[in-house]
Amino acid sequence: MLKQCSRCQVLKPLEDFYRKARNPDGRQRWCSQCAKTVKANYLANPENLEKNRAYARKHREALLSTAEGREKVRQYTRMYYLKRKQEGHKNG
Repeated sequence: MLKQCSRCQVLKPLEDFYRKARNPDGRQRWCSQCAKTVKANYLANPENLEKNRAYARKHREALLSTAEGREKVRQYTRMYYLKRKQEGHKNG
């Protein structure tokens, strides 16, 4: 089955589109190549990179400021470690 990328307007197989469950066909609007290009251009701008880092710092600090948040981070870290260990990664 083919789908037209809404950015480059080229017909491509569905496998060339990232998944997105919310869309009717279950795929993104842009092909993976266009999505990679847009993301690379966005991240190449130092202002965007710093803005993203500041957002992440702010929200991580907010999450860690409560006991419930710290517990969430602890559980996530433990599950991540166990999953990677089970998959055979060297450092868990």
